[in-house]
Amino acid sequence: MPDVMTLMELGGPLAVIGGAAYARKAHPAACWSTVGLPLSVVRLMASYGSTMDTCGLTVEPSRLRALAVRATTRREARPVPPRRSMPCLS
Repeated sequence: MPDVMTLMELGGPLAVIGGAAYARKAHPAACWSTVGLPLSVVRLMASYGSTMDTCGLTVEPSRLRALAVRATTRREARPVPPRRSMPCLS
C-alpha cells in the first residue's frame, strides 16, 4: 500500500512537469500564454517601484496623497513611480 501512495503523491507533480516540458517543445505559444506571461507580469509588478526609484524616474506624489501621508504618519510623502499598464497580449 505505501508504494501506491508514493506513486500517487509523485505522479501528479511529475505529470505537470512532463506536460509543461511537452508544451514548451510542441506548443511554445501556449506555454508562453499560460506560464511565461504571468511570470513576467509578476516579476514586473514586484520590481517596478524599486527600479524606477533607482533610476531616478519617480514623480512627486499627488497633493491628496501627500496630505494623507502627512496627516496619518507625520512625515513627508516619498516620490512615487509613474503609472504603468498591463502588458499587451497581442
